[in-house]
Amino acid sequence: MIDRPDVVFLDLEMPGTNGYRVLEHLRSDPTFESIPVVAYTTHTSHLNRAREAGFHSFLGKPLDATHFKEHLDAILNNIPVWEVP
Repeated sequence: MIDRPDVVFLDLEMPGTNGYRVLEHLRSDPTFESIPVVAYTTHTSHLNRAREAGFHSFLGKPLDATHFKEHLDAILNNIPVWEVP
């Protein structure tokens, strides 16, 4: 049996790649088919692009610690969260 994460938080900007490319890679792997992938970035202008790319949810940096638990609960219950600070 393969251990699978319950959720993936994916920064949209990384050295040598970006979150959109990594999302494509994850979606091509059946292991990650039903796992919510959350865009996580300081660039809240990416919200619509992230939605169009197929991210489950979007959390802008910095995270709102007072709401993170409810956001995570929603995501784990397959309820998308699109939150910007």
